[in-house]
Amino acid sequence: MNAIEYWRQQMSVVTDTSVLTDSASVVLNTAINSPQAAEKNGWYETSFGNLEWLSEDEIKEKNIQGEYKGTAYMVFRGSRNEHLGRKTKKDGSPFDGVHYDGYLDAEDAINAEVRLYAPDGHTYCMVGYTMGSDFATFGAIHEGEYKVNYVIPGKRGALSSHWALNNGGNVPEMDQRPNNSPQAGAKKGTPYKDGIFIHSANASGYAGITKRSEDGSPLNGVSTGCLLLTREDWNKFNEIMKSVKCFMVKLNRTK
Repeated sequence: MNAIEYWRQQMSVVTDTSVLTDSASVVLNTAINSPQAAEKNGWYETSFGNLEWLSEDEIKEKNIQGEYKGTAYMVFRGSRNEHLGRKTKKDGSPFDGVHYDGYLDAEDAINAEVRLYAPDGHTYCMVGYTMGSDFATFGAIHEGEYKVNYVIPGKRGALSSHWALNNGGNVPEMDQRPNNSPQAGAKKGTPYKDGIFIHSANASGYAGITKRSEDGSPLNGVSTGCLLLTREDWNKFNEIMKSVKCFMVKLNRTK
């Protein structure tokens, strides 16, 4: 059983936000039953570091100290040791017919736990990836909190997306390293990337290199810095967020 299957099977719903844990096996349900909740409620980071779905009235009446994060918020909780894994069919052939390695959802992959604090007052647990198709070649973005904008036309192609970090502008490279990616464009040599999106891995789960030079060096990949979700979670994310045009995403990694 791979990590994704385990998390799906372990999902449960709780209504007491005091039990918030770091476990990827918990789906939180903190929805407010009031029919007017959608207009007045939002996500607040309390003094205990938890995110809670609260109304403005609750904040005032209970004198709760908290930072407002909006009606939607997202957290990628990953590691600098993230890596893609190997996946094959039962006969031992490549899972997608081409690649043996490079799968976000492989049993031996180390991926990122993602929590979507949604505008419906629920928290959804998803599976993502933050370290790019080949970190040595493409690098990765730095840990931090970023604004995510719904942009048009957005990222085109098979893995299209409208969800751009910093409106598609500058996002810092990890540890301010120079951007020497073959996809760097005008950011070559600077400590920034641009055109960074949240988007899906391939339907097969593949998230690795997609193009190489004649000598075998990577030229392009599913992610050259973008934040990835599995295809299943990507579809869920877009359905949940269809009324949202802007939110904040926080990227945390252990080192």
